[in-house]
Amino acid sequence: MFAWRPRTKTTRLIVHSSHMAASVPNHCAAMRARGREMGLLEVGYHFVIERDGSLVETRPRGSVGAHTPGNNHNSIGVCLAGDAASRHTVEQRVMLHALVVDLMWQFGRLEVVGHTELQRYRNRELRCPHLDMDELRETLMHITQDIPDKAPAAAEPEDKLTPQQRLILDYLGAGRTLTTKVAVTSLGIMSVSSRIAELRKMGHPILEREARDHFGKRYLKYFVEQPAEAVA
Repeated sequence: MFAWRPRTKTTRLIVHSSHMAASVPNHCAAMRARGREMGLLEVGYHFVIERDGSLVETRPRGSVGAHTPGNNHNSIGVCLAGDAASRHTVEQRVMLHALVVDLMWQFGRLEVVGHTELQRYRNRELRCPHLDMDELRETLMHITQDIPDKAPAAAEPEDKLTPQQRLILDYLGAGRTLTTKVAVTSLGIMSVSSRIAELRKMGHPILEREARDHFGKRYLKYFVEQPAEAVA
């Protein structure tokens, strides 16, 4: 079983669309295959809601996901199968409502937002999810009115990570290796070695290995060692 990194706090639920056509028979399997091509060990969302309303839990609900860079440290990601053409079914909406209620009873009242309300695509006309988020929040306001503001569990430890430190842990926690080039071009982190040193001082077991590029120049790959039985 993969050793998922637990979240230190949970304050948001982020809703996504799969951007795959309704004709795709199994969106969860298709997303898993696409994720493997990107270096993910599992679907980046915590839950996928298929077109018939069936719910698939792809990551433990208390673990860090890999769905919205910079926001994975405190959020749960839910993805509805479908694209702009097919929209989302009544069955999916009903399951989404039920799931949000369930999660709020566990984690306390959560802010419910759409992916592109937090993180815009380069093409700012693209929207995710294909839902009216104001309408969704209005519905949820009525069906979650009896839920307490805070979860009954003990207070979660304070998260003292900086945004860049969170990005690095999110990236490595998904089972990927990180290089200086990737840190600069993909994450916008100019001094990855300094951030890695800071995380190690906090107790995060980040390892490194030396590699060479096609010119023979040495560089470092940072990674988090996974247990032998982790998902390949």
